[in-house]
Amino acid sequence: MQHYGNCISILCQELDQYIRLLFLFKQPQHIRDELIGHSINNQKWYYTNNENKKVIITDQHIEDFAKGLQEWDSDIFEFRNIFYKITINFNYILRDPIKGLNEMERELLYKYIREYHDSDFPKQYSINDLFPILPAIFTRIYESIKQKL
Repeated sequence: MQHYGNCISILCQELDQYIRLLFLFKQPQHIRDELIGHSINNQKWYYTNNENKKVIITDQHIEDFAKGLQEWDSDIFEFRNIFYKITINFNYILRDPIKGLNEMERELLYKYIREYHDSDFPKQYSINDLFPILPAIFTRIYESIKQKL
């Protein structure tokens, strides 16, 4: 149906969820159990610290955590940030959102796709070159989460 904007938005959500899962997996077991309980009960994430005070997990906590990631997980964080910029500029019928990225972001996206998804991905690419790669990106995220479980 060529609803690429929706696909890219969902991709951003999946990348966010992957980072949140990494955050969860890196927590001590007692905090992890609390956070899982909150997720099951549709509550905000928080834990009780050593001083018996409630600490709410904010987006900034997740962002700070993600900045310290290594290897592929770090690439996922950078990739997610670039895709958010694409969604902000996403009116691919009138303007290619890839052109809204700076050179460093275009290069990072290019290297990521070449390394993990398509070794033949063109150096000078457009949003139209990215569309066929989307299913492979979703599959890779799913497989990576499955490995971590």
